[in-house]
Amino acid sequence: MKKPIILTIRVLALFGFVFALSTCKNEPCLDLAKLESLRQEMVRWYPDTTQTRFIIVDRHGISQSMTLSYYYFQTENTVEDDCGNKYGSYDLSLNYRTSVSPLNFTVNIRGSGNSADGFYISVNYYKYLGNWVSRTADYDLETNQSRNSDVEINRIMYDNLFGDALEVIFKNSVYPTDIEKIYFAQHFGLISFSDKQGNIFMCSPIQSQQENE
Repeated sequence: MKKPIILTIRVLALFGFVFALSTCKNEPCLDLAKLESLRQEMVRWYPDTTQTRFIIVDRHGISQSMTLSYYYFQTENTVEDDCGNKYGSYDLSLNYRTSVSPLNFTVNIRGSGNSADGFYISVNYYKYLGNWVSRTADYDLETNQSRNSDVEINRIMYDNLFGDALEVIFKNSVYPTDIEKIYFAQHFGLISFSDKQGNIFMCSPIQSQQENE
């Protein structure tokens, strides 16, 4: 009686092993062509970082200055698949700081071979009026849609000068001074924003004295 029982156990174990192999699926290989296409689209949104000084003018003609600081970070092998393919990640972080108003803006243009991260542009503003207030909008470069349910993002033709731009509209704004719209253009960066009460601020680069000459 022992031999048939042992044989039966071995057969069941073998069957279980084969079943496990059949149900185990490898992750798909990285689509390098698609990733590179998304990276090229991401790069198109990089602004001219040689321009770091701006002037902001509101609809009443009141002006203030704004400065841009930035850093770029890149890693070569963020993700690797079972096919031997590797892909990195890229992050250009822009920080716009105003001279008078309690407003600052950050824009992160990010890309990664990790599907959980992907390729996107993150636009954030924050201000201090007794306490910190901030809002964030993430625009997915693959789906061309907002990743945030409380933010509407449209890709538009801003005008003949600035061309393609992202129109970021923050929903559910509470206070009149809350930023409601931000415009970020390809090659130029932050070009305009407005608050809930309709005050519009236009951004222009300040040319150096040598350029003016």
